[in-house]
Amino acid sequence: RLRRARPRRYCVAMPSTRDALASDTLSLEYQDLTDLRPLMSKLATMPRLTALNLNGNRLSSLPSDMSALRKLKTLDLTQNMFTSINVILPALKTLPVLTGLRITVTDDEEETLLLALPNLVSLNGVDLGASGPSGPPPPANPSSQPGKSAKPQRAASSSANLPQVTLTKQDLEALAVLFGAIKSLHGGLNAEQDRRMTTAFETHLQTVVSRLHDRLDNMKDSAQRHTEILMAKHGLYDVCFQEMITFAYGLNPQFSSVLRRICTVHSELFQTIEGVLAATA
Repeated sequence: RLRRARPRRYCVAMPSTRDALASDTLSLEYQDLTDLRPLMSKLATMPRLTALNLNGNRLSSLPSDMSALRKLKTLDLTQNMFTSINVILPALKTLPVLTGLRITVTDDEEETLLLALPNLVSLNGVDLGASGPSGPPPPANPSSQPGKSAKPQRAASSSANLPQVTLTKQDLEALAVLFGAIKSLHGGLNAEQDRRMTTAFETHLQTVVSRLHDRLDNMKDSAQRHTEILMAKHGLYDVCFQEMITFAYGLNPQFSSVLRRICTVHSELFQTIEGVLAATA
């Protein structure tokens, strides 16, 4: 008699204790996952789950309905095997409060993603603003708008006193060295894991730098340009912060959760600064 094939059972380190189930962060990084559906019922038992890391698996699709993860705000899908962003967009749309996403995409796919998920505030560590590459141009100088009085002397003085903010090749090299040091903390990475982490880092770097160039092309105001460069530098280092959060999870999930909260606060502070400067420009 032919025996019916049994469904594959995953030996995944899911939380079991009461404290772990109450955690708001879960990392399933490098678990060789090919299907998330068998784990959805377990994930749904974590009512406080706000951040899920699925980096470095072999997922080619997502469950069609992920609405049970009703508090999930950030999701890391980098280094998986999705053939197209369109394969997973329907699933991502079912996450009711998703605001942060990390995933390897092309430029065209990024545009599709942003249109489909308008509530995203962070993509691959980059803070998304209303004046992004596909958004409206930045506001003009108040002195050139009708009905507003010009303040040329104050503007000139502010511009003259601005600190010089730059993003140089040396900055990028220092970032690469730091990421390499963090990667070495993992110890025995195999060749595939090392390649995936390296690819994720390079993709993140290219995304941030490319977005910065697009935004600076439409900006003339010095203060706004310096703010954009600062935001880009913050975004670049986010990939290191996220990797530290992942590493910390293996040591102590609660410590990882604290780090993630600090990272979120830093990101929100930078967004606030950008908004203040834009409003006073």
